[in-house]
Amino acid sequence: MDSQGVDVIEGSQVRMASNTAKGGWAEIGEIDALGRKLNARLVDQIAREIEAIADRVMDLLNVGWTRVRIVTDHGWLLLPGDLPKIEMPASLVVKKGHRSAAVKGDSSMKLPTYPWHWNPQVLVVSPPGIGVFYADIEYAHGGV
Repeated sequence: MDSQGVDVIEGSQVRMASNTAKGGWAEIGEIDALGRKLNARLVDQIAREIEAIADRVMDLLNVGWTRVRIVTDHGWLLLPGDLPKIEMPASLVVKKGHRSAAVKGDSSMKLPTYPWHWNPQVLVVSPPGIGVFYADIEYAHGGV
């Protein structure tokens, strides 16, 4: 971001971006870390997380930011009682996460595959709907 002229506003720091034409970047929230740690108990923390995000936005607006856009790297799923497990043989993939896996070589898939954005030669397989590749998972993020 530095090379693009976007000012990274660290931690709980609240200030204007150095280059207002390019804007700034500030991070807030622990939804993913909490989801991985707490699973379905994440619901007890959501209101506090949303409030912290809203407070951060208000702090930035109060110091002079005229616009704040909230983005996420990707969504997440939460289903008390476990997300449905989709079978994916380990022999067909290089590395398997909860919601995606890198396809090994020219393995034939019954599930949808997608070219990886950073290297279209690499295929990624993702379970359909809210499925995951492991059992006993209530919280997952990622996928395509």
